[in-house]
Amino acid sequence: MSKKTLFTLLAAILSCLLMEAGSDGLYFLMRGRVPSQSQFKSRILQTARHSEDVPKFDPEAGSMQWKGFFEVVHPYLGFVMDPQRMKEVSDYGFFGKASPMASRLNDAAVVGVFGGSVAREMGAVTGDFLAQKLKTLCPAYRNRRIVILNLGLGGYKQPQQLMTLAYFLALGAHFDAVINLDGFNDIVLTGNENFQNHVFPFFPRDWALRVNNLPTPDLLAGIGRLYLWDQGRKYWAALFAAGRLYNSNALGCLWNLGDKYFSQKHLLWAAVIEGTRQSGKSGYMVTGPAYGGTDETVLKDSAAVWERCSFEMNALCQAHGIYYGHFLQPNQYDEGSKIMGDRERKTAFRPDHPYRPWALHGYPYLRKQGKQLAKEGVHFHDLSMIFSRNDEPLYSDDCCHLNPTGMDLIASAIAQAIRNDMSTPPSH
Repeated sequence: MSKKTLFTLLAAILSCLLMEAGSDGLYFLMRGRVPSQSQFKSRILQTARHSEDVPKFDPEAGSMQWKGFFEVVHPYLGFVMDPQRMKEVSDYGFFGKASPMASRLNDAAVVGVFGGSVAREMGAVTGDFLAQKLKTLCPAYRNRRIVILNLGLGGYKQPQQLMTLAYFLALGAHFDAVINLDGFNDIVLTGNENFQNHVFPFFPRDWALRVNNLPTPDLLAGIGRLYLWDQGRKYWAALFAAGRLYNSNALGCLWNLGDKYFSQKHLLWAAVIEGTRQSGKSGYMVTGPAYGGTDETVLKDSAAVWERCSFEMNALCQAHGIYYGHFLQPNQYDEGSKIMGDRERKTAFRPDHPYRPWALHGYPYLRKQGKQLAKEGVHFHDLSMIFSRNDEPLYSDDCCHLNPTGMDLIASAIAQAIRNDMSTPPSH
């Protein structure tokens, strides 16, 4: 090796050592500590493998995940389940593989169950029990197979039940009986969610969250730029990872500077996207018609809308020769509706629950409007006090849901009421 080559090599080594020492010193001045190669390696490899959580609006445009349920905006019903992302959901977005559009069968009686999450569980958890009770108690169903169509969804409230019935009848669906089990969502979600968020009370629940996620051109442009900066950050890290350059503190510092630059751009465009979303919150698509009511008026109006929608469901069913039964579901926050022991109270009762005041003050309005439905010839049954003398644990959470025993008790009451109703048809 010549002296010139040796000198060049030593100079290069010395330069690298000076760079390492200089970078260590600079990093210490900026951060107050010496850089760690292991930390550089960990961060570089992690960034090279994973990108930031960039919003994605492809097939899921307008979808919302809620407690493990994937809900998509529906043009007529507000929202339904996404059958592409959830099992045991029909192509029409409701639980159960039985299609509402099945052909009419002489040996089968089709019973549609409408309402919110309690109705959904009635169809899913207690459907077989309900079917057996109907076969046992109702002479018209004794020699027929009972098909339970689960057309209730969590969060549904009027006029969604009415719209669901009208929608499937318009498509050609056939029902022998329609059971509408509801009331709680209609009085609680209307006030506690939409009304308090300055959204028209009778829009579907969480309407602002659903339509604010719909991509506008400005939002899509922002998401595109955010994606580009995110990918740039990922590729910058991949460059250092591929060559194992993280073993050099100097090159680690260089990566860190570049990573900061990409991160700042990411935060900038994330803020732009959020601003674009926020700017749409006052639009009519989100808020709907102006509603200037008070807590008291929204309770009265909610009960009135609930009553009118049930009346219209009954009229639709009468026109098609379908039995219609409306049942007011019980709830633990309705005063005097349940005897609760310590064990059930710990699970199912929260004194400060935000739903409690709406249920407490709203159920009397529902009972009043229910009496009006009965006067109008609707088969209405008030089940709100069905557990008033029952002290066994029946509620499964601090919202409104019931354990299998509670659901079976409701199913039994519904089947008995249908038997009685069928002996006295409603007046026109």
